[in-house]
Amino acid sequence: MEKNIKKYTVSKEPMAEFSCAMTSIIFSKEILNALKSNKKPDMSKLAEVDTTPTTIELFKNKIVWNDLGQETKIKDNIVSLKGLGGETFKLKLIKNEDNINFKFEEDKLICLFPFKKST
Repeated sequence: MEKNIKKYTVSKEPMAEFSCAMTSIIFSKEILNALKSNKKPDMSKLAEVDTTPTTIELFKNKIVWNDLGQETKIKDNIVSLKGLGGETFKLKLIKNEDNINFKFEEDKLICLFPFKKST
């Protein structure tokens, strides 16, 4: 994601790339493990280390977030995920042959978060 942030930032607003990059950390093992254990993530350490992409399992009607230990229902191609600070945000699921993307929209910010399919 970090290398392709321009590709996945749909918004053209000032600071959109930075905002999408910051939002993308919710998809790291480190953040999801911290949320799972009810610990507040140390954001200063994230800048020092490479984060590891999370693994998800996609089913017809749900997504299993392995690192979070949580399942989210898919309803009308939308999933809700508990984020930092206990806030919940909605993600649109976009599927194609090679991968899936989560589309995040908030105010004028629009980001795509890609996941590769594995076999």
